[in-house]
Amino acid sequence: MDSSDDILLEFILEAREILDRLDIDFVALEKDISNEKLIANIFRAIHTLKGSSGFFAFKRLEKISHAGESLLGKIRDGQLRLDEIKTNKLLEALDVLRELIEGIEATKLEPPGDDAQLIKDLLILASGGELVISTASNPETLLPKVESITGHNDATEMSQGLMAHSAQTLELTNASQQIKENSSNIEHVRSGEISAPVKVNLEVLDKLMNLVGEMVLARNRLLPFTNQYLDLNFSSAVRNIDLLTLELQERMMKIRMQPIAQLWSKFPRLIRDVSHECGKNVHLIQEGGDTELDKSLIDAIRDPLVHLIRNSIDHSIELPQARIAAGKNEAATLALRAKHEKGMVVIEIADDGAGINYDLIRNRVVDKGFLDEAAAIRLTDSELIDYLFLPGFSTKSVITNLSGRGVGMDVVKNNITNIGGSIEIFSPRGQGTTVRLKIPLTLAIIPALIVGCENESYAIPQVSILELVKLDLSLEENSIEDFYGVKVFRLREKLVPLLFLSERLDADKKEPLGDAALNIAILQANDVRFGLVVDKIFNIQDVVVKPLDSFLKGVPNFSGATLLGNGRVALILDIDGIAAGADLAAKSQEIPVHPAYEASEMQSEEVAMLLFDLAGGHRMAIPLDLVERIASIDESEIQKNGNREVVHYSNEIMHLIRVGEYIDGTQTTRGVAGTLPVIIPRVGSGLIGLAVQCIHDIVFVSKHLHIANPPQKGIAGCALLDDLIINVIDLDEILVMRNMRDGPKPYPEVIDVNVWH
Repeated sequence: MDSSDDILLEFILEAREILDRLDIDFVALEKDISNEKLIANIFRAIHTLKGSSGFFAFKRLEKISHAGESLLGKIRDGQLRLDEIKTNKLLEALDVLRELIEGIEATKLEPPGDDAQLIKDLLILASGGELVISTASNPETLLPKVESITGHNDATEMSQGLMAHSAQTLELTNASQQIKENSSNIEHVRSGEISAPVKVNLEVLDKLMNLVGEMVLARNRLLPFTNQYLDLNFSSAVRNIDLLTLELQERMMKIRMQPIAQLWSKFPRLIRDVSHECGKNVHLIQEGGDTELDKSLIDAIRDPLVHLIRNSIDHSIELPQARIAAGKNEAATLALRAKHEKGMVVIEIADDGAGINYDLIRNRVVDKGFLDEAAAIRLTDSELIDYLFLPGFSTKSVITNLSGRGVGMDVVKNNITNIGGSIEIFSPRGQGTTVRLKIPLTLAIIPALIVGCENESYAIPQVSILELVKLDLSLEENSIEDFYGVKVFRLREKLVPLLFLSERLDADKKEPLGDAALNIAILQANDVRFGLVVDKIFNIQDVVVKPLDSFLKGVPNFSGATLLGNGRVALILDIDGIAAGADLAAKSQEIPVHPAYEASEMQSEEVAMLLFDLAGGHRMAIPLDLVERIASIDESEIQKNGNREVVHYSNEIMHLIRVGEYIDGTQTTRGVAGTLPVIIPRVGSGLIGLAVQCIHDIVFVSKHLHIANPPQKGIAGCALLDDLIINVIDLDEILVMRNMRDGPKPYPEVIDVNVWH
């Protein structure tokens, strides 16, 4: 790439930033037309774009920008007043400018076209004249569709312009920076105190990410050798490689992470245009714009979010007259929210409109022949929502620019599930609609549980795993029941449907049930909880996700593949697809809740506890709502950080606490056969693991504890479970004792675990 290409690329990037900023500023200006500072910023941005276009000899860009600048100059000087017609025409000009920039990016030449009418309209408005146009113009009809972009600009003219005016390249950058500074509260600092950002091509980042993924695979293949060879130098070198690979992976992921606000910044303009077209008044609220996720995922969810926003305005939100008649504010509220939750990014699109018209959906189900009228009447609201995701299903009988084209929620759902996400819709009658998306942070590297079935290995994404259960069928209380053709078992008095992975992989195979123990992974697929029976459960490790080859694209049950440490390929299971293929959503609704479990759920005087043992046979417990997860680690992986024990776990450094050292009368916990059970509690931003001797089950006990007199160190109190006395640990006190003993390294945001105070 020569210097002229570099300068052109810089122009394209800066022009895109200016146009994105102008979209936001115009929408804000429309709400506050007397904001002189905002008008000045807009005028300056258009002026900068015009100057840069002339420098590159892009005549169409220059002429449209000049006409827009003339109109804005009259508005800035107070000679004209901004109104809806002027705003629409200026936004139309921005859309054409953006389309021209896209053409230049594709061919390095300005695409041909005729902008005479647009320029004429802008100049008429600048002279004080009036246009006869619809105030609710469809944004899509304002833009010429460029199917193929060709151009014949004189390359020599552009090259001469580059050489003659190379010093002017600073104008665009400086002016653009001044427009960010003026529109946000950025603290001014001297240029010498900060370093200028470096712009890197996305393809370069993708290649680096692939290399990091290959390093992770090589690391995974190397780690098992430390257990085969007892050479300390070799083990130390492997651990260093492990830590360096982890740090490189984390830093690479941070480079690719972008705040979702970069995507949301384009939505005020979208909402403005769509609401005007529908004749509705919509107020936008954005929360959690600083939530970060991978750049590739931001690009992947762009179209689904646009579709959902348009649907919300078109379908759920009422006209102003209807809202006033219903006792609501004339202006509807549309909220975009984003947050991190259990290793996923949760995005919500919520409105306060009338919500989903369930009666209309029911009628369409009958009209399309999916069900007869009698069967359709029996459908619940949640079952009716499922029909929205069928291909071609629409409640609109008339095709418009927004709806009724047969491309709807099925495409949205496919786009979301293709990136490992899920979609849920909640719409209580008359109370608006909330669409909830769950998106993985990244598609490149994920933690997964490796399991075995039929002599093959498979990976289950960790975000889908609730817990692991070993069910001993030789015990009478652990029997498998058959409920109308669905195998179920009781987990804490609740019936959980069972699927056998071997059956899902081979439809003709029927799994025999003997007296052996079953390895069950309790999984969550959207609203369905079920158990997946596998032959073996190995460990949780980071896996590099590789897309399936084209000939495997249509194979159900799998979402990707990865390479394991032993060099073998493991397929990544599609948990949502497995649940959908077994029709678990419908079958789970038919499984009744056991009265004993229902009673325990209603008992506000009881609290769930996780039972575990310390060395010496001491039975202990910790409140279940404090437990994030449980794990099993190899004692050989434990390292020293000063006088503290740490271990690499789930891409973080986890500090270990041997609980027995802080409770009187117990012994220091040591692993059995080199394996150490660990309880990982929620303690704010710090990651710690409570090393114990053995982890048992979850039980419900009275929340009113018996307090010993005098109190025992590390014990909050004791509870009775039948005839068994169980000591409940005081996590707060244990952490305090550890910090006092080991030095001032407190864990931030430690919550109060004494829920009985």
